[in-house]
Amino acid sequence: MSKVRVHELAKQLGMESKEVLAKLQEMGEFVRSASSTVEAPVVRKLVALYPDAKPAEEKKPVKKAAAKKTAASKKTAEVNPELAAELAAELGVDLAALKASRDAEKVAQEEAKAAANEAAAAESTPAPTA
Repeated sequence: MSKVRVHELAKQLGMESKEVLAKLQEMGEFVRSASSTVEAPVVRKLVALYPDAKPAEEKKPVKKAAAKKTAASKKTAEVNPELAAELAAELGVDLAALKASRDAEKVAQEEAKAAANEAAAAESTPAPTA
């Protein structure tokens, strides 16, 4: 048995760390906190003082049930194209221009990603030696 921390010993005995610290200090041991270590012979003495001590039961964390997804949270809602066109007309939105700008954004993002990949590949390729 190697050195044991006071809080581990307290857990073994089913006591609070403060109680174990006080008892160890009464026994003349130099311990300051629950993270102080105690030698094996001292542990045996303390365990002998409390022969009927039972280890504290560990509390297992309770897992919460996962929230059920509702139909509203799903992004697979169907869009009625006729209704969308009607709403766009009421709001004064040009759907063709909106779609074209989104497509242009996607293309620009893909080009930027490709350029970044090419730059990374160029950096990782060793320079030719003469």
